[in-house]
Amino acid sequence: MELEFGPTPPFSSAVSDSSGSSDQLFLYHPEMGSNTPPSTPVDGCWQLESDHGRILINDVAKIPNLGPGDTVSNKYEIYNMPENGACFPDGKYVFESWALLPQSDYPYLKLRFVVTIERNKLESISTKEPVIEGR
Repeated sequence: MELEFGPTPPFSSAVSDSSGSSDQLFLYHPEMGSNTPPSTPVDGCWQLESDHGRILINDVAKIPNLGPGDTVSNKYEIYNMPENGACFPDGKYVFESWALLPQSDYPYLKLRFVVTIERNKLESISTKEPVIEGR
């Protein structure tokens, strides 16, 4: 089966949604664009610098062909956004991605994981079962 993902399968949406606040985290993968994240902490915090600008994401679809039992995975780095009020503010940060399903009444496979920050540190990462739905 072929699934159509963004440029860095399975997650290509770089900025999180956060529940209950405007704080966001940034999900980075080296293939997301030509810019690079900081190589050292900014004021003790791993975040994008305010004058660094957003990392531009190359808008290219990847279409892996998956057989039975095959998986798609990638390694990402999580950065704090400079406009957050604190270094990794406490909260739950949701990252979602959709894969296009070929020839289906419900054309998308929705993938989701949640990053929980407590006391300004990573507490947990949890995933939900993928869901097939229209978008």
